[in-house]
Amino acid sequence: DAKGNIVRPDHILLANRHTICHRNEAPSADYNLEALFANQGALVVVPDLIGFGATVGLPHPYCVSDLNARNAVDMLRAVKHYLADAGLWNDTLKVYNEGYSQGGNTSLAVARYMQTEARGEFNLANSYCGGGPYSISQMVDRIVDGQVSEGYFSECSITFQDIYLSKEVFKERLRIMYHTRISYPELKK
Repeated sequence: DAKGNIVRPDHILLANRHTICHRNEAPSADYNLEALFANQGALVVVPDLIGFGATVGLPHPYCVSDLNARNAVDMLRAVKHYLADAGLWNDTLKVYNEGYSQGGNTSLAVARYMQTEARGEFNLANSYCGGGPYSISQMVDRIVDGQVSEGYFSECSITFQDIYLSKEVFKERLRIMYHTRISYPELKK
């Protein structure tokens, strides 16, 4: 017969993780700096990026906005369900959505997703979409070099030259995939 009190959060902070490259950087495996906001009355929600944490082994959809947004909103839905079961959910509970680097890209996508696919599910008060990801080349280097140092290729008969060439091909493919194209008006005859 335990008795006590649970403090209802006055808002939710959806903190979208910056670019990460190693398994131990997943929010579920790492100390979250964002947790400091819990002292300010926020319930802090930091979803794992796909391919890290519980989904390690799946390909990480770096800057695939729709997937990352759906992943973040699904985490919010799980939190809403949990809070509702505990009698702590209130439809006026404000959600603040923030992120930087890859998280900035995800925050922008979350704001768009909440206005379309999840319209009316949450009370989105504000979004901070800080500095999107800049260097695809550095991101590829960090991921692959991290995998080399973690021993991912220790039983493969590939050379460092093979790894270097693979990184260059991958960088070029990503540059092509994320290249922004200008939409030109049709010429009138």
